[in-house]
Amino acid sequence: MTTPADAPNINYQWAGLIVEELIRCGVAGFVISPGSRNSPLSISAARHPAARVWVHFDERGAAFFALGLARQSGRPAVLICTSGSAVANYLPAAVEASASQIPLLIVSADRPPELIDCGANQAIEQPGIFGSYVRWEATLPCPTPAIDPAYVLTTVDQAVARCVGGNAGPVHLNFMFREPLAPVAGPDAPPHNGAGLTRWRETAAPWTVHGVESTRLSDHDQAGILDRVQTCARGLLVFGALRDPAERAAARALSEALGWPVLADVCAGLRGPGAPGSLMRWGDLILLDETIDDAWTPEFVIHIGGALTSKRTQQALERWRPAYLRVCLGGTRRDPGHIVTQRCNVAPADFCAWLAACLTGYPPGAPPAAWRARDAACDAAIAAWEAQQTGLTEIGAARIVANQAPEGSTVFLGNSMPVRLADSYAWPDRDGVAFVANRGASGIDGNLATAAGLTAASGGPVIALVGDLTALHDLNSLALLRTISPPLVVVVLNNDGGGIFHHLPIAAEHDVFERCFGTPHGLRFGEAAAQFGLRYANPSGAEALGEALDLALAASSPTLIEVTLGRNAEHAVHLDLRARLREAMEQARP
Repeated sequence: MTTPADAPNINYQWAGLIVEELIRCGVAGFVISPGSRNSPLSISAARHPAARVWVHFDERGAAFFALGLARQSGRPAVLICTSGSAVANYLPAAVEASASQIPLLIVSADRPPELIDCGANQAIEQPGIFGSYVRWEATLPCPTPAIDPAYVLTTVDQAVARCVGGNAGPVHLNFMFREPLAPVAGPDAPPHNGAGLTRWRETAAPWTVHGVESTRLSDHDQAGILDRVQTCARGLLVFGALRDPAERAAARALSEALGWPVLADVCAGLRGPGAPGSLMRWGDLILLDETIDDAWTPEFVIHIGGALTSKRTQQALERWRPAYLRVCLGGTRRDPGHIVTQRCNVAPADFCAWLAACLTGYPPGAPPAAWRARDAACDAAIAAWEAQQTGLTEIGAARIVANQAPEGSTVFLGNSMPVRLADSYAWPDRDGVAFVANRGASGIDGNLATAAGLTAASGGPVIALVGDLTALHDLNSLALLRTISPPLVVVVLNNDGGGIFHHLPIAAEHDVFERCFGTPHGLRFGEAAAQFGLRYANPSGAEALGEALDLALAASSPTLIEVTLGRNAEHAVHLDLRARLREAMEQARP
């Protein structure tokens, strides 16, 4: 390792300071996009013995890999790239990181100022390229002995601090470098003001330690919320995405203490045998019954955690217009229906623990009979429908993936249909299964790379359930699967196009639907798996899919499982099952 003190030139002194300070700040790792201008940064990271480093040739995939790494670890992941369009390829992941409050630290190398805006090769205006999606940005000048190296360290410390906290998100640091870019002797040899770094070198701490952000409810807010909870006749508890086991455990404890009916997004991670007794297993589906509003509606809703996948639930909340308490960190609006009446900028786990403690000795409520009856009816209808299936459907595939996910595993859900299938129909057979999705911007870009990053940080099994267009959009990221451990299992639902559009009114426009929305491609994934050195399976039925999953989870190398489906047939399956659910709920009305 080349230390900042013995760097061959000033570029490597600054780059060494940057990498060392990032490691002292506790970053999750470094994801490098190969290039020349970023050589000082890339080499300094690659040679540092404490740095975890991944390299990927596709900048967009590298950025989403870092996103998954940061999401799973809860710590900033560092992206390193060269100048020019390389940094522009990080924008989609920065958008998702901003919307999902994920700490992503983008470190781009740049040309010196004399090569900007003059037609020089691979030179663009990099400052400001991420617009309002970054929490903070800074451009550092070309390294020079005239600048105290402590400036470099405090800039890194500030960047990491802006990355994390209640409103976590992406930060952009742009570093200008003149040649030499290789680790060779340069005209400005260190040490440069090296004496000023003596104290820093003698410790393992960052130059500037930023305190942990702390928020708590005021006494006035606590009294008001507790009074409303204890006097509420019709309360509803809603959980969006929860980030970690501590939040999920606190959510379960509050659910049991409160006793109100619970609607939980699939990414809340509350499903399984140990689910709270008041959790509606099929909360999204009971809202298919148009008479539910006449049977029971809430007067007070407490919504904790992230946004909801279910459009039906969101629409119901907008119809009901209850008093609405939203609990999430960050202070941003996050209210697409404009129905929130009170907002609490506190950590979900802290809020749940506080309220549950306040309810000691308070008799818990119970879900209304109208909802319990419909939930039980949906349970029976789904079981009966599943017992009659002779072939493999996308609903069945989502249920099999959820049922067979091992305890302690993570299921990454691709956008479009997979996350909706799991939210509506999936219920794991084991506790401790986490479901994750990129629902900030809800794009189909970078989903495979995100799943790979999750796997690299998780230390446990990960299954990615994605659609065919999502997989094709991120095909280069299959190369990442060979660089991570444990192996990632990718399940691709291949219905030859965009199945979600069959559920939208645009499906009636027959003259343009297939060409512009269905977008059939006629491609299969066996050849792609072979090209990237992956194990491959193409099961033909539910039992075969279960067997393929078991083998893939036990294997020592990554597997791609392709589930071949028909779009038109799948849409008919959805319509049939919804009709069965409505009929079952009609017969079960109290």
